[in-house]
Amino acid sequence: LDNLVDLLKIARENNLYVILSWGFIPATYDSMMPEIDSNIEGFNNYLLNQGVINALGQYITDVLNNVNYRDSSVMNTILSVELLAEPFFQTEKKPFSLSSGIVSVFGSNYDMSNAISRQQLADDATSYWLSQVIGKVKLKYPDLLISVALFSPLLWLIILLFK
Repeated sequence: LDNLVDLLKIARENNLYVILSWGFIPATYDSMMPEIDSNIEGFNNYLLNQGVINALGQYITDVLNNVNYRDSSVMNTILSVELLAEPFFQTEKKPFSLSSGIVSVFGSNYDMSNAISRQQLADDATSYWLSQVIGKVKLKYPDLLISVALFSPLLWLIILLFK
């Protein structure tokens, strides 16, 4: 964190802004993540597990709190917080690899024998994941710009979710 604060100071001194980007959650947050559902495998847990959502929101908030504590004057050097570069689902892993059965995620049921229902799960889960993680960070930092980088074979898109 001291190195991050130093980077933000250097950016400020050079009239630059920084986009903080997160990837995986450190092991110190493992206790926040409950037992993984047997119908969810691989990286799909990152987007389909409430505990992971809670841990990511807490981790980002903890980092920002610590930066703010060390030197609050560098907080305005943060242009945006990027929740994850290229969120994705592994279709070869559960639940998307299932060809039958009902999977319950975030209080909704999805029929895995139906391609439209599987797509609806991905759509609903993505929206839920974004709103939950953003909501957790915005509780403490309501004015912070939050983004997610998406990949398309044709172009890169940065979706700025909240200003």
